[in-house]
Amino acid sequence: MKTALITGITGQDGSYLAEFLLNKGYNVYGLVRRLSIPNLGNIGHIVDRITLIEGDLHDQASLNRAVKESQPDEVYNLAAQSFVATSWKQPLLTSDITGLGTLRMLEAVSEFAPRAKFYQASSSEMYGNATENVQDEQTKFKPRSPYAISKLYAHWISRNFRESYGMFVCCGILFNHESPRRGIEFVTRKITDAVAKIKLGFTNELSLGSLDAKRDWGFAGDYVEAMWLMLQQEEPEDFVISTGITHSVKDFVVEAFKSVGIDNWQDYVKQDPRYMRPAELFTLQGKSDKAREKMGWEPKISFSELVKMMVNEDLKRIGGNSEVSGNFEEKKNKPESELKCGICSEDTLSSVNKVETYTKKKKCLITGISGFVGKHLKNYLESQGLEVFGFDRSGDNTEEGIYRADLLDKESIRKIFSEVKPDQVYHLAAQSSVKDSFDNPQATLNVNVTGTENLLNVICELGLENKCRILVVTSAEIYGLVSNDPIREDHPLNPITPYGKSRLAQEKLIQQYVQNKGLSIVTVRSFPHTGPGQTDKFVCSSFAKQMALIEAGRQEPIMKVGNLDAARDFMDVRDVVRAYYGIVNNSESTGCYNLSSGNAYKISEILNILLQMSSKNVIVEKDPDRMRPSDIPILVGNHSHFSEITGWQPQIPISKTLKDLLDYWRERV
Repeated sequence: MKTALITGITGQDGSYLAEFLLNKGYNVYGLVRRLSIPNLGNIGHIVDRITLIEGDLHDQASLNRAVKESQPDEVYNLAAQSFVATSWKQPLLTSDITGLGTLRMLEAVSEFAPRAKFYQASSSEMYGNATENVQDEQTKFKPRSPYAISKLYAHWISRNFRESYGMFVCCGILFNHESPRRGIEFVTRKITDAVAKIKLGFTNELSLGSLDAKRDWGFAGDYVEAMWLMLQQEEPEDFVISTGITHSVKDFVVEAFKSVGIDNWQDYVKQDPRYMRPAELFTLQGKSDKAREKMGWEPKISFSELVKMMVNEDLKRIGGNSEVSGNFEEKKNKPESELKCGICSEDTLSSVNKVETYTKKKKCLITGISGFVGKHLKNYLESQGLEVFGFDRSGDNTEEGIYRADLLDKESIRKIFSEVKPDQVYHLAAQSSVKDSFDNPQATLNVNVTGTENLLNVICELGLENKCRILVVTSAEIYGLVSNDPIREDHPLNPITPYGKSRLAQEKLIQQYVQNKGLSIVTVRSFPHTGPGQTDKFVCSSFAKQMALIEAGRQEPIMKVGNLDAARDFMDVRDVVRAYYGIVNNSESTGCYNLSSGNAYKISEILNILLQMSSKNVIVEKDPDRMRPSDIPILVGNHSHFSEITGWQPQIPISKTLKDLLDYWRERV
């Protein structure tokens, strides 16, 4: 029995490849990053048949251990930061993972499994704006993005190991390949997800960048067979893998809308400059004659079948599998073992002849709905077509669907859940003031931990654990004292405030419910966020309110401040609620994810921005009552994992956030 080691096994290609190799009788190992709760959605159906080894392409020692432990006959290096748009925002991260990560993997294999055959996932993006109309193995590379440049480094270093050390190394230059397992941040899944939501009545708009860019799109399940075939050849070579047929983004859009019976697609599609790449590649078309002649490889799934497949799976994911009764026809001449797709409810390689019409709106429930974030989230969810309910302690809101309840009163929660039976829960309610947590640490612990336990117990006791998707928002305060570098999710947790400690206890509680009760809970460690509507207990809002009072002549021109040297990663609340919706609706993950902007601003910088927005001369005066007993000097997050699975990026600049916040207080004082 052959043994294979796959890096990136939880991704689209890795999961299809693992299935393929298992069907071939392989012993399969997979390299996975350590996360608080692993993201195994794509391989959940086969996880008991494979062996997972913790490791990271950043860490040479972990790669050495993985190769020594698995002793592979074949290594498939698929792991990468593979989203082109993110590579422009995080070029150093992309270079380190996608480029140097490959070198580290090659070093590990050459040292501890020198006879293993090595597959490197190269990319058609390396061709850039090629002068040839069709690209093959002889076409010159002209990369046009940090991602493509990183891939080209990985490609050349792989060839160098082959030529210098005699290793069996093959590079597969794969053109675009898609599937229902493609990340939601990629344009193909963005299109099929939006079309499904439009068909179901959840939204009425699809925002895209260029519609003219052309790509050679194939099915990922077909392409993993080509990876395997390369390593079965007598001699190591590089191969282009493609369909040889190009379609524009517009073609993909038209086909997707057509599959759900919508002809007037122009009424729903909007081009947004934010999604234009700094350097767009307008046409990529592969020529895979070599693969056809030497390996006998051929793509099996057509473009229209691929689009229909993806739209149909998004319809089932969003509308609910129990309501889907599509008319399917199995792809001819394929054995059943190769047709089954663990993530899909039907055979993935099926063509859809009919898509049913769905009318059910998802119900969502927000705890803390009348709070700062809760109000913004309610408005955003309603704009996305969801039916919104919620509760808080005040009881001042008489709006239909908003209840009065206390997290510490379990029976009041039970009554609401019994009546609403939500499909989604956004758990925002908390004692979230760091300053107040020092004054009353026990109350903070009770609300944030016992209150969460009451909520989760009610969900289980009412039998909603398998019907309800849950978001729990914790805080970056959980990390405690950290370095100046952006914090990743695997950073040690060492909170120094009562509030941060309560959030750590809350996360440990959530892990137990995920592992022992099977609840679908995603935890978001949200970094500081502000915006219109925030209470003046928080620093940005406090500054803005004081400025508004000074301008109105209701306060002496003295700005009371605390510690101005602390630096925080501030986001706009409107970006934050968009992210919460994205992680709940576009991912099945049950992990912990940072939500941040990636930029640290000193409190003094925030103050200076606000001071410049006013013509008043203001004296800044330190107030001992505003100083915390202990304070974290700097807190800045790395949100790359969150962005990889949702496609989310912060959009609103800090200057606009503060201007809107100041205007909010100007209207109220």
